[in-house]
Amino acid sequence: MADTESGQEKTEPATSRRREQAREQGQVPKSMEANTAILLLAALILFYYYAPRFFESLCEIMAYYLQNAARIPIDAISFPALVYTICVQLVDLLWPFALTFILVAVVINLVQVGLLFSGKVLVPKFDRLNPKNGLKRVFSLRGVMETLKSAAKLMIIAPVMYGVIYSEMPILLALDRMPVRDIFVELGLLTYRMVFRGIIVLLILAIIDYIYQRYDNEQQLRMTKQEVKDEMKQTQGDPQIRARIRSIQRDIARRRMMGAVPEAEVVVTNPTEYAVALSYKQDNMPAPKIVAKGRGYIAQTIKQIARDHNVPIYEDRLLARTLFKLDVGSFIPPELYRAVAEILVWVNQITGRYQDVIERQTREQERNTA
Repeated sequence: MADTESGQEKTEPATSRRREQAREQGQVPKSMEANTAILLLAALILFYYYAPRFFESLCEIMAYYLQNAARIPIDAISFPALVYTICVQLVDLLWPFALTFILVAVVINLVQVGLLFSGKVLVPKFDRLNPKNGLKRVFSLRGVMETLKSAAKLMIIAPVMYGVIYSEMPILLALDRMPVRDIFVELGLLTYRMVFRGIIVLLILAIIDYIYQRYDNEQQLRMTKQEVKDEMKQTQGDPQIRARIRSIQRDIARRRMMGAVPEAEVVVTNPTEYAVALSYKQDNMPAPKIVAKGRGYIAQTIKQIARDHNVPIYEDRLLARTLFKLDVGSFIPPELYRAVAEILVWVNQITGRYQDVIERQTREQERNTA
């Protein structure tokens, strides 16, 4: 595993932020071998179909200037116009190649890298002038791989091309007995076959190189445990501060919840482990609402506040556990209407309230069960 200057191993995969930063700096997996191989293949395919028109037009241009060489004036006035005319004719011949190269290069980079514009790769890096850093790059794994790639291309492509020449040796030995036109045709076909097979080998090497480039990029992006922690602090804040904030938020929510207990109608308990405070305002509530709940120490605190403010406390183990599973601020579900209605009956008996509430809850429960 790669080590940093601090001696820590880069054992952690790169985070999404690390990948975004590397992409902004132009550090993306990209194979130049793939660019070269596909560009050569596109040029070869284009030349195969465009060659007749290309050579025909080229021969016409050359024939015109050779036949009219004596009649074409060359002086200070006409020479610039002559050069301009020749350049226009050459552009007319070569523009399909230029346009094809540009389009293919753009497509290849989009496939490998995606849409990316980064000016940081153009900024000069003066640390590259340091001989020590240069030696590190030369003898690094990347430098070794580049050397092996160059050697592999030479050792693989050369025998492939030689095999083409060897297979065509009878035709080559008979070239001296062929017309000049046939000689150029045979040499052109031989060159085409050599280049085509060489490009196939380059494509295979390009696939291997692209896989390696992705692997190498992942290794370079790996992070140490400390770098992951530092990034978490930068993006999400210090864990201790975040824990403190959550603790303060819980305290505020707990105080707000405890402040609602004196206004509750009843507190349902387990009796020692759970406590749930219910509130019901028949004018603006469709059903009783849970305004506070707690377990253990918080449950004891809720009951103590209820006693201090004369809020009735009702003991029901199963109902207390069921209500505790609901969120604070939620209304009780219809299946608990009857159980809560019984509690309101009890509250009514000791306080004289909610007689109409009990009747309405009972009617609703009967309709739901029907």
